Amino acid sequence: MADPIIVSMTSHGRTSGGYYDTISPPVLPKMRKSLSRAEVQVLHDQIETRSKALITLEDMETASRTIVRFSLCSRVGLGEAWKIVGNSPELGRFMPEIAPYMEWTNGDVWVLDVRLREGVHSFKAVLKRADRAYVYESGENRSLKVPADMLDDVVLSVNLEPQLPY
Repeated sequence: MADPIIVSMTSHGRTSGGYYDTISPPVLPKMRKSLSRAEVQVLHDQIETRSKALITLEDMETASRTIVRFSLCSRVGLGEAWKIVGNSPELGRFMPEIAPYMEWTNGDVWVLDVRLREGVHSFKAVLKRADRAYVYESGENRSLKVPADMLDDVVLSVNLEPQLPY
């Protein structure tokens, strides 16, 4: 168990307006031992091995998920791009800053292929404007159910016609 951090407080009595106190900075516990380079390297190697194992496990799990293809047809201005935000981690958990970008293709068709877990997913199309502001499509969140028994070579297609609020 680590040593407690101690904060001392001293009362200085009354002033014309009331009491005042002084709080001293915490007294930090002393380091008992510094690590050698070899010990640091061993810890680094252990963390790296665990990280690689987790990445491999995630890759194996992701490969078995259903591919969902979102597409929409929209002409946008220079510096603008479409994203799909949703409640799943793959769609940014409704945080447009980390949601995946759709890819522009000929004919002003925007496409996003993403592997989603089975279950119900809520999502929306979001336009990232050139000024970095996000404009959500009008209306309620959309919903998509990814079944558990999808075949490996099947792609679910979701064609969107987003209506912007302006």
